[in-house]
Amino acid sequence: MSFIIAAGAVYSTPLTSKEQAIVSAKPASKYKVNSYGVLISYTGGSDVYLNEDISAIDTGVFDLVKVNSFSVSSNNKYLKSVDGVLYTKNGKKLVRCPSGRKGDFTVPGIHQAGQEL
Repeated sequence: MSFIIAAGAVYSTPLTSKEQAIVSAKPASKYKVNSYGVLISYTGGSDVYLNEDISAIDTGVFDLVKVNSFSVSSNNKYLKSVDGVLYTKNGKKLVRCPSGRKGDFTVPGIHQAGQEL
């Protein structure tokens, strides 16, 4: 049996009476995750959705992609998104700020110049 992924829908060919199309509200993303859960390749759109199977992101994965925002499955044990910015699940480490983000961005917990520590 073969599967076709197009325009956010997944369906099998040929479609039998017991099978039905699965339609996703999220646009289709093409990514590869290694056996350790590390995202090693991404060729999807600019609004990146990360499933629960991703534990980390290899350096350079998004270097050629203009990312506007990240969103993460609530079932992901390792990552979370806050206002489209990617953090570790506990929020203590910034993982990735979207390259397409406009305006100023202040990393939470970092003091501005001139402020007392």
